[in-house]
Amino acid sequence: MNEMNFHSGSWMGDRRYGLRRLNIGLRYQPRKTSKNRLPRNETQHDYDQPQLQPRRSSVYNSTSFPLFSRQNVDIDNKLVAENARSRISQSLRNLNTIGQSRTRQRHLSLQFPQNDGDSEDANGPPPVEESCTRGSRLTLSSVSDNDSLNALVLLPPRPPSETSRNLKTVRAAIKSGKNSGKNMSFSFQLLPYICQLKVFSYLSSLEKGRLFLVCKCWYDLLRSCCLWSHVSCCEIQMHCVTKEHHNCLEVCYAHYCHRVHQFLDFLGEIHPVLHSLEFMFDIADTEDGYLFKLEQLIQNANIYNLKYVSMNWRSTPVRPFWLDKSILNSKCDEVIQKHRHRQRLFVNFFSHFTLFTPNITTLIVPFDWSEKSVDSVLRLKQLHCLVLEKYFVFQYLSQTLLDKLLSGLSHLKRLMLEVWTPCGQGLVMFSITSKSLEYLDITQCRGFYIEHLNTPHLTQFRVARHPWNGPLVIAEQLNIPCLHDILLEGAPDLVKLNDHDLKSNWMEIKYSQLQEILKGVCSCRMHKTGWAM
Repeated sequence: MNEMNFHSGSWMGDRRYGLRRLNIGLRYQPRKTSKNRLPRNETQHDYDQPQLQPRRSSVYNSTSFPLFSRQNVDIDNKLVAENARSRISQSLRNLNTIGQSRTRQRHLSLQFPQNDGDSEDANGPPPVEESCTRGSRLTLSSVSDNDSLNALVLLPPRPPSETSRNLKTVRAAIKSGKNSGKNMSFSFQLLPYICQLKVFSYLSSLEKGRLFLVCKCWYDLLRSCCLWSHVSCCEIQMHCVTKEHHNCLEVCYAHYCHRVHQFLDFLGEIHPVLHSLEFMFDIADTEDGYLFKLEQLIQNANIYNLKYVSMNWRSTPVRPFWLDKSILNSKCDEVIQKHRHRQRLFVNFFSHFTLFTPNITTLIVPFDWSEKSVDSVLRLKQLHCLVLEKYFVFQYLSQTLLDKLLSGLSHLKRLMLEVWTPCGQGLVMFSITSKSLEYLDITQCRGFYIEHLNTPHLTQFRVARHPWNGPLVIAEQLNIPCLHDILLEGAPDLVKLNDHDLKSNWMEIKYSQLQEILKGVCSCRMHKTGWAM
């Protein structure tokens, strides 16, 4: 039931929606002596103004939203419009007077040529500024053929005293927000449409979602596709449902899945122009249905100008692992089979995804190092930053695929690798060749050892020693080259090793600080200690 009762002595009203009561205070209160005051029983409906959306009292117990008074805003706008029309008409009359005075002056100068005498007639007619009325502040010096309208607006004639007083009141209310000790605020709805979009563009996805509940005008405004160019599903967190008796794990996660589905469906309806996309979902989980929703989003959204992509398709971090009962009772072969099934789903999804996103510059993804996935990455010719995380522990990496990937990305500047390969007596060494690479990070690798570098533009190199072998490995049978010799030959422009700024003579002299760093990261016989590689 909606009830609106206006009291006899005030402009305050009460509106009831179910169990919730809202106090609505009109911002702009008209003066009691104003002639433009509307009758008390007259109601106006403007659907362009914010309208309150009723919500359930269980979600919002007591909430009050300030509404904007349309009646008094219309009165003030009418006064401003009338004042503007009167000012422009008066300025045009003054301009005609100025033109007639100048024409009269030209005729007088033609009929009575001026002499160098001391008489009053020799001085000619009075200046043009003096011929204007005393109430006008418009001058010919500020008026030109191209800027006549600007001059009329900047230097208008003085309006009457009453109109000037009303206009000053409106301007003072907009600037200071206070008038006669009463709180007055500038309506956000008076801003142009593009300015409102610019303000909303600085908000996060969750903040935009909360603003949907404010009013109908903001609801329509926030459905603009340009406001959702940066989509991050990671901002949606799993919260506990505010009920007394419920299973927190199952119910709360079910609500989380429902919120994610609603968000992805909303994006599919408005067809956003995406510039960045980020999500962390297990695409192999058929019960949650994340893969289907992501495919719908790619189909409905405009992803041609997508620049930044961070996709974690291997797991859903917010999902409690004990909800999946199959993991607790499954065998090792079943776990490996599920990993392989997830990998096949990713290969097909990623291949379809890269067909429509040729302009990606930054990609962060768990990589499976299959031939089809490498071919999909090679479609991204504008790639500048590439982060390849590990997906499976015992994933085999061949030198051929690594060379194919680096040679096909001619604009690649930054590369971060995370490869876990078990090593032993049959240790496999790798070489990295790239003409454009400037930053290389292999600190997260396990069992990945570099044998050769060919990176002439490399300026920063990050490396760490994470051995993945045991004491049964005979160190005398391994011959790993020194990292200093590798960098000396393959990275002549190197200026930073890990967090250490190299000196200018690092290529000629192994100074003490550099030696300490090499002892912690190099696996050669000279720098390593014990059996740890």
